[in-house]
Amino acid sequence: INEILVNLCSMETSGWLQKLDTPAGKLGEEIFKISDSEKKLKVGILASMHQSYVAVDRGIEVRAKNLEESGFKSFDALHIACAEKGGADILLTTDDGLLSKSARFKSNLKVEIRNPLEWVTEVIR
Repeated sequence: INEILVNLCSMETSGWLQKLDTPAGKLGEEIFKISDSEKKLKVGILASMHQSYVAVDRGIEVRAKNLEESGFKSFDALHIACAEKGGADILLTTDDGLLSKSARFKSNLKVEIRNPLEWVTEVIR
């Protein structure tokens, strides 16, 4: 994990990695919920990297509603819609439910949804 964190930080400083966040994401609140202190620290470091914000507009609301109707949870649908609107290539999550559902609806999504550890392992090879 430490090597992965170093590689991610290296990718960020070289301008290769950019992270999107949304006001709806409430990233700080999510990080606060992590009980493992080492994991919380590492996630906090990653979260402090460059961020772009996507304002929720009517198009995002409509897309999120369509995703909800497909079975995604409300906040998951909103995150996906914001990532798509923001032009993200990949949305990283450790939410197994979201990963599973997104795999089933892969052809309907404009963003790839991946587990961060699996994605980083592939990227740093």
